[in-house]
Amino acid sequence: MIALRKKNVLIKTSGKLFIPVVFLCCCVVFGSCNTPVEYKNPFDPSIQIDPPSDLVIDSMSETSVTLSWKNNFNVSSQEQLSKIRTVIFYAYQPFYGYNNNIYNIEYIFIPVDTVSGSIHTATINRVFEPSTFHAFAVYTLAGKDTSLYSNVVTTTNYTGSLSPSSLNATYVNAASCKLQWQDNSTSERSFVIERKNSGDTSFTRIAQVPANTTTFVDTTIRYHGDTVYYRVYADFGNGLLSPSCNAYEYVPLVAPTLSNSLVSKNLYVSLFWKNNVTYGDGFIIERAQKGSNFNEIQRISISDTAYIDQSPDTTIEYIYRVKLFAGTHVSDPSNSIDLVFGPKATLNNTYSGDYGTMSASPDHSLIALTGDMNGTITIMNSSTMQTVKQFQNSDIVASSVDISSDNQFVAAGFTDNTNNTGMIKIWRLSDGSLYKGWNRPNPVSSVRFSPDGLFIAADGDTGKTINFDVNDGLYLPGSMSIIDIKTDTVVHTLSGNKIVFAPNQLKVASIGSGQVLVWSLPDGSPWSTFSYTFFSQTSSPTQMKFFNSGIQVAIAIQNFILLWNIQQNSSTSIQFTEHPVDNFSSIIQDIDLSSDNNYMCIYSARFLYIKNMVSWTNISALNIGSGINALLYLSNNRIIAAGYRGINDFYLTKQWTTPVP
Repeated sequence: MIALRKKNVLIKTSGKLFIPVVFLCCCVVFGSCNTPVEYKNPFDPSIQIDPPSDLVIDSMSETSVTLSWKNNFNVSSQEQLSKIRTVIFYAYQPFYGYNNNIYNIEYIFIPVDTVSGSIHTATINRVFEPSTFHAFAVYTLAGKDTSLYSNVVTTTNYTGSLSPSSLNATYVNAASCKLQWQDNSTSERSFVIERKNSGDTSFTRIAQVPANTTTFVDTTIRYHGDTVYYRVYADFGNGLLSPSCNAYEYVPLVAPTLSNSLVSKNLYVSLFWKNNVTYGDGFIIERAQKGSNFNEIQRISISDTAYIDQSPDTTIEYIYRVKLFAGTHVSDPSNSIDLVFGPKATLNNTYSGDYGTMSASPDHSLIALTGDMNGTITIMNSSTMQTVKQFQNSDIVASSVDISSDNQFVAAGFTDNTNNTGMIKIWRLSDGSLYKGWNRPNPVSSVRFSPDGLFIAADGDTGKTINFDVNDGLYLPGSMSIIDIKTDTVVHTLSGNKIVFAPNQLKVASIGSGQVLVWSLPDGSPWSTFSYTFFSQTSSPTQMKFFNSGIQVAIAIQNFILLWNIQQNSSTSIQFTEHPVDNFSSIIQDIDLSSDNNYMCIYSARFLYIKNMVSWTNISALNIGSGINALLYLSNNRIIAAGYRGINDFYLTKQWTTPVP
């Protein structure tokens, strides 16, 4: 008896049997299905079509099998032979069970190839899983009639290792994951790599690499913080793929990087960062008081890479950091930045008077001021702001004042408006008596003691031609003299005005026509020049200050701060674009440096600014009104601003010293 399983129903049959070509199952009961059965042949009813017999497996590999068999049919003509087909079937899984108390071995066969006429061998190309059961059978097809199956041949002896194995995925960085696997096949043409993200319903092919490859780096991750799944196939050509080898890896959200963040005007914090990936939904801004836990203060869009915290407490030292989020997933925090609020100018006291220029003794214990468009010289104690000495000079205007390094003398430069000439006077501070004085052919706009107190530099000479540059003869009006105070001797006649000595007394700088000039001391030879006409064709610098190093000069001109390295003859320019109120110009009236050179104070457009000299950012802005003519940055964290509306005394209320973690 032959049993055929069709649509999972066991049917007992005898005689002719119709077998669907697409899907059928032959059940062999304790033997094979090659019992001769007489068929009604459509070509010649007298001809019998018996099942093929003697089916054998000639050879088998991971991608092909070759079969041969004996055909058992007789036909009377070539035309009839051309209508004969032999169908080859393949089964990959046996089924066992009892039917009518008979133990059955059943196979689910699928057709895999067809040959014509008298051919009695075939090679089937497909991937055959190693160490797995394989079964084959054939039958003859003539028109609509078929024979029974041939004998069934099976094998489990093919034991190659077909699929790649030991696939491992390792997270590398923001958009990279490295795959490694073991190559177990010998005839693959390539390997296919597929990927899907958590939540995806299907895999997507992302790469195909050559045969014998065992590594691949996925650099195209576009992922929102979860598990990424990979699988790899061996591709044998003609659409033949091995079973896959699977792996997965958690790819975290990558934190952004904080950079260029700053405290602006000592009023708010500006944060800037770099997004290190191309995915995500947005950023979380976190803030903490130093020594405390971080708290979220804002979430912003993924398209933003900057944030302004407009609500900080300026009396608190804050630490900021940023995280990337995508859905419910959040990255690790970025690097943290300690953004402290620097010295904030707070008005301490106000003193009446009309003042023009101002300077302080080297130890900052005394302050010297000139009257506003008059000849009065006032000396004050910087701590009490009480007047120590005052010198009255009628009919002349004091335009510059300075105190010697030993606090024994005060010098002033004057303009005699009657005949448009100038003079220099030096007084003893001990008793207020006049020590020395010299007339000058032109108004004196600048006097300065040398750091050792032995010399005084003053402008007011008649202009003269000086070969400052070996290639150019420059006519620089307003020549200055360096005078030996004890001997009343002019040791050097140089060019320019608004004179500044370097702290080490090796250089002296002055402002010439279109240039800032630096002279070498003690020989008075030219050292270097810096042209400021690029920044202003019509105005000269309003102020210059040497840094403590003696090799860098800060120059204020129009709305620029210029930092000139006289040793390297290189410069940096910072445009001052603050317009805090109405339409006042941002032209800089005066500047001064803190004793440690960490801060610069600037007066411009009614506002007193404090600039951080490391980050070159404004950390304070205070409206002190108009009428300021001069600034002093004292060593005890005070700023004195004087003008024709008196003196404003500011105290710097905060200066952090705690190092950044």
